[in-house]
Amino acid sequence: MTLRAESATHDEALHAALERALQSATKLRGTVELVALGSLPNDGKVIDDTRPAP
Repeated sequence: MTLRAESATHDEALHAALERALQSATKLRGTVELVALGSLPNDGKVIDDTRPAP
Protein backbone atom coordinates (compact mmCIF):
# COMPACT_ATOMS: atom_id res chain seq x y z
CA MET A 1 0.00 0.00 0.00
CA THR A 2 1.26 3.46 -0.85
CA LEU A 3 -0.06 6.67 0.65
CA ARG A 4 0.67 9.73 -1.47
CA ALA A 5 0.40 12.95 0.51
CA GLU A 6 0.92 16.49 -0.67
CA SER A 7 3.47 18.48 1.30
CA ALA A 8 5.24 21.79 0.81
CA THR A 9 8.45 20.22 2.14
CA HIS A 10 9.95 16.76 2.11
CA ASP A 11 10.49 16.62 5.84
CA GLU A 12 11.77 13.26 7.14
CA ALA A 13 9.99 13.74 10.48
CA LEU A 14 6.65 14.22 8.69
CA HIS A 15 7.36 11.21 6.48
CA ALA A 16 8.08 8.99 9.51
CA ALA A 17 5.03 10.29 11.40
CA LEU A 18 2.76 9.55 8.44
CA GLU A 19 4.14 6.01 8.11
CA ARG A 20 3.47 5.38 11.82
CA ALA A 21 -0.04 6.84 11.56
CA LEU A 22 -0.80 4.75 8.47
CA GLN A 23 0.27 1.57 10.21
CA SER A 24 -1.62 2.50 13.38
CA ALA A 25 -4.84 3.28 11.50
CA THR A 26 -4.82 0.31 9.12
CA LYS A 27 -2.79 -2.29 11.04
CA LEU A 28 -0.82 -2.73 7.80
CA ARG A 29 2.63 -1.56 6.77
CA GLY A 30 2.73 0.83 3.88
CA THR A 31 4.97 3.35 2.23
CA VAL A 32 4.46 7.09 2.18
CA GLU A 33 5.32 9.30 -0.76
CA LEU A 34 5.40 13.03 -0.13
CA VAL A 35 4.57 14.82 -3.37
CA ALA A 36 4.43 18.48 -4.39
CA LEU A 37 1.41 20.57 -3.52
CA GLY A 38 -1.24 20.46 -6.23
CA SER A 39 0.21 17.36 -7.90
CA LEU A 40 -2.54 14.96 -6.83
CA PRO A 41 -5.74 15.03 -8.88
CA ASN A 42 -8.78 16.56 -7.22
CA ASP A 43 -11.24 14.18 -8.85
CA GLY A 44 -13.04 13.01 -5.71
CA LYS A 45 -11.41 9.57 -5.91
CA VAL A 46 -10.03 8.88 -2.45
CA ILE A 47 -8.72 5.35 -3.03
CA ASP A 48 -7.20 4.26 -6.32
CA ASP A 49 -6.39 0.56 -6.66
CA THR A 50 -3.52 0.54 -9.17
CA ARG A 51 -2.78 -3.17 -8.92
CA PRO A 52 -2.73 -4.95 -12.31
CA ALA A 53 -5.82 -6.99 -13.07
CA PRO A 54 -5.40 -10.75 -12.55
